[in-house]
Amino acid sequence: MAHSTIRNTFYSSINIYLEYFLGLIISILIARTLGPELYGVYSYLIWLAALLVVLANAGINTGAIKFFSEIRATKQANLFTALYGYFRRVQLTKVIIVISVTCLILLVHPEWIVDKEHAQLAFVVAFAVVLKSYHMFRVGVYKGFERFDYLAYTVMVVSPANLALVLVAYFVGSSLATFIYIYFIVCVLYWLISYIYAYRIHQDEFTQVKQGKYNDLPLKRINHHLKVVSINSVLGFIVVGQSELFFLKHFADNESIAFFNIGYVLAGAAMMLVPGVYSSVLLPIIARSVADPKGTPGIAVKQSTRYIYILSILVSFPLAVFAEDVVALLYGEGYAHAAWVFRVFILVAIFKNFRESINAYLMSSDRQSFLLKITLWGLGASLLMDFFLIKFFGLLGAIVANCIVNVGITLFLMFYTYNKLNAWPSWSKITKVTVIGGFSAAASYILANTIDLPFMFVLGGFVYVALFVPLIIVTNCFEANDYAVMRNLTRKVGFLSDYFDRKYKACA
Repeated sequence: MAHSTIRNTFYSSINIYLEYFLGLIISILIARTLGPELYGVYSYLIWLAALLVVLANAGINTGAIKFFSEIRATKQANLFTALYGYFRRVQLTKVIIVISVTCLILLVHPEWIVDKEHAQLAFVVAFAVVLKSYHMFRVGVYKGFERFDYLAYTVMVVSPANLALVLVAYFVGSSLATFIYIYFIVCVLYWLISYIYAYRIHQDEFTQVKQGKYNDLPLKRINHHLKVVSINSVLGFIVVGQSELFFLKHFADNESIAFFNIGYVLAGAAMMLVPGVYSSVLLPIIARSVADPKGTPGIAVKQSTRYIYILSILVSFPLAVFAEDVVALLYGEGYAHAAWVFRVFILVAIFKNFRESINAYLMSSDRQSFLLKITLWGLGASLLMDFFLIKFFGLLGAIVANCIVNVGITLFLMFYTYNKLNAWPSWSKITKVTVIGGFSAAASYILANTIDLPFMFVLGGFVYVALFVPLIIVTNCFEANDYAVMRNLTRKVGFLSDYFDRKYKACA
């Protein structure tokens, strides 16, 4: 299991680093080309595409991960073809309904969705969603079979191609329409490459044994999952998936959309680049732990929470301190107003990350109905606050509404899950990590502002890491098994192994 986890984390790292790092560069190039006003329109159209993908694919992606993981764990390979075919049939129905309704609205009342002048581009986005939805389903199949290498290979082809197209458009000074058509082309590439690897999984896994039929599947559980998670996914997207952009579109201006999107995307990208590498492989790991009678999901959730929190502090504190420098460097002075948005979101993201292991456990243990109830509460609170706060306070109201809902949902899920599993994190260790992070951030900020040289915030970031990492090791912020891993790794390089052995014995 340790070997497969390391392998999956490695390929997941490649996928996440490429997709988010190149995606960040792409968003920067587009933002610099279009300016805040048109970039706000672009951000809204891409958010619309994401919403339509969730509507067309809700429950299917996580269903593929969950049920393919389960039937692999229970040695029921004869159900692979039936499960794959059933999910495809359900998805086709959803795609037809979602795209048909969207196109009808765009034909009759386009102003309900976008400005009339951008209705044609919204049609392009809608048809791109068809291709992206099938790709997302296949990603769920990859993860269900723990073929994170296929996911990495797909991104290794598509992301550089996307960057190349955007670079050409950037240097020739292209329009908003050009970047939307590039988005469509990229969706075509995702669909094509993911089809090739999905076919390979079919050849490798589905043809090894005689395959069963639909009636052999646990259809009651599958349909319950699809029904509940479909609603939960859609409502969850509205609650935490930048629903504020819709209200900003109607009550504020496109520049506010641009600033909100930049702060949100930068915070999300930063969190995915380090904590996300680990959290992206949690669902199949915890799903196996829940399905295995000898599994210990409580221990897995507790350990995962600690690791993700440490990684979150490592990333978020220095970025919050140097938010103005980061935004100015990446997007230019024209987007300086997005810096405070970025700072707020990157700090709130620390707290949101507690949900990663919690959600993985709840999904794996068939508690989708409970998640739905929480999401419904969040939906009501989110829409209510979005409407009134954004209507009267614009961008500030959007930030406040988003943070209140996310913090509230996280607190409730933490209390419920940790209490149920009796797996509360070690708050003394959490406190020590937070204090050390604050001390390291203050020291790096003082240094960067003492020496008046360009890009001193980069040196400040290195200083932060150089202080934070040794201090959390020395002050026992890890458990005995963590120090055992460090001891074994350092034995291979020939130093510090004796020190980590003493730390292991002290914590054991």
